[in-house]
Amino acid sequence: MTTRTKKLLIIDANALVHRTFHALPPLSTQDGRPVGALYGLANVLIKVLKQEHPDYVIAAFDTPEPTFRKKMFIDY
Repeated sequence: MTTRTKKLLIIDANALVHRTFHALPPLSTQDGRPVGALYGLANVLIKVLKQEHPDYVIAAFDTPEPTFRKKMFIDY
């Protein structure tokens, strides 16, 4: 009997939201709310989930407070 190794997928969701926001044309709902970044993030997640079939997924976002990145690079 073999034991299958579980697969964990960790996503830098903050970076993906930023990337998809700037990569896609402006998308918004009928009442004008911007949804391009969310649409892009969902598309990337669906693609990766179909390709990788992870058992677990973690989507990490930055906090509103300054992080070590901001301390290391003020323009972050």
